[in-house]
Amino acid sequence: MAREREGDTAVLEQETDQGPSPEQMLLALYDAPWEDQVKAKDTMEAYLLERGEPLVKRKSATALPTEKFGGWTQVLYRDRREPKNHTVMVYGDLNNGALGNREGVLVRVHSSHEPNEIWGAPTSDDRQQLIASMKEIHKRGGGVIIYVKEDGRGLGEEAQHLQFQNMFEWENHDVVHKINPETGKPITTSEAYKKAGVPHEARRYNHIGDIIRDLKLKSITLMSNSPHKRKGLEEARVKVIGTHSLHIPADNPTTIRYQQDQRKNGYHLPPQATVFAAR
Repeated sequence: MAREREGDTAVLEQETDQGPSPEQMLLALYDAPWEDQVKAKDTMEAYLLERGEPLVKRKSATALPTEKFGGWTQVLYRDRREPKNHTVMVYGDLNNGALGNREGVLVRVHSSHEPNEIWGAPTSDDRQQLIASMKEIHKRGGGVIIYVKEDGRGLGEEAQHLQFQNMFEWENHDVVHKINPETGKPITTSEAYKKAGVPHEARRYNHIGDIIRDLKLKSITLMSNSPHKRKGLEEARVKVIGTHSLHIPADNPTTIRYQQDQRKNGYHLPPQATVFAAR
């Protein structure tokens, strides 16, 4: 039978002999634990890919001034797999040649990290990388930042919150780093995710590939410290001709431990690595 969510006028499609529709599956998972919400996103992605449909849809674009790094074009994309929007920042006038011949365009694919970027928590160097990306693109006179709303490395805000619960606590009116009783050292990011029962990394890049194709970029130079990000983009049919690393000097012990943990697990290049040649 057709089902109607309370307070919602949208009636879902009727079930068929093939089972519930993707829309009905999403509704069933809506109030489930967050792990199943990730599963719901993956289910919709597989559904759209099978139909040959894009995972994102461009909604609008606007000119946007910035205080330090000139004028940009901000483009909004709706994610068709889950109720989120992603922001793309193109340096210059997108409709009047800002991306040149669209070959080798400098691109930063940046995952959101609200605690760090808004509240200044030293739990990553994402805010510094984002600023460095804008600065570098402004200096070079062209480039793109794809700001993806996917806190918690693709697992969401709740998984990120569980990570922090496993890493920090109050002691004598100060926030302190929890200690791993087995090692006697502060709990690392990867250990905190493991303790929460979630993977260290869950990001996929098919939706980023769709954004890059919508922007008609023929090839890119990826601004990233992560070899996994390059691999993911290439699997999403993006031509990556090089990698420009962003190594951020850190003086906060928590940020330093984060960077060390990332390098140990292969998610950050070592500081001496700067560019991958085209494959």
